[in-house]
Amino acid sequence: MRTLDLPAAAEFLGLHPATLQARAKAGDVPGAKIGKEWRFIDLDLAEYLRANYPANQPKKPEGACRSTSAVR
Repeated sequence: MRTLDLPAAAEFLGLHPATLQARAKAGDVPGAKIGKEWRFIDLDLAEYLRANYPANQPKKPEGACRSTSAVR
């Protein structure tokens, strides 16, 4: 297990550092602000990535419109 600073974590996830900072601040990505610095655990980021694989996403019901939640 390693800890990553903001630039290293952003590179790991393929995000811009400002995007990662906003997502971490919102609680969407696991991370902790220690003093003035954001820190991330590599295993938490890997788990976050796996949870966002398409196979792990809930499937939309058949007949659902792709652009809205309305049913055709």
